[in-house]
Amino acid sequence: MSGRSYTIVTSVYSMKVTYTGWWKDGKPNGEGSAVATEDVPGRFNKGDILEGSWVNGLIEGPGVYTSGIYQLKGNFIKGLKEGTVEQYQNGKYIGSIEFKNGSPVS
Repeated sequence: MSGRSYTIVTSVYSMKVTYTGWWKDGKPNGEGSAVATEDVPGRFNKGDILEGSWVNGLIEGPGVYTSGIYQLKGNFIKGLKEGTVEQYQNGKYIGSIEFKNGSPVS
């Protein structure tokens, strides 16, 4: 299961990644991880990681987003963070953030 290039396309963003994990019909499907190979302003930095279960090319269900020393752990729906997401810094819990359609709720 070596990494292969893939473009994640959601209703909110499009991002090129290197995906390592299970595939079905040319799309990530099953357990795997994606490493961003480009910046998506306001969303992702090159090197950020999405890990979890993938369905039809998008992360779906419980997952982890890692950016440097920060991690967000929570639920994803069609590739977007949704609901209460726990935030960690250097592995220590620092709080929760509420998300709707991939964006923090103010």
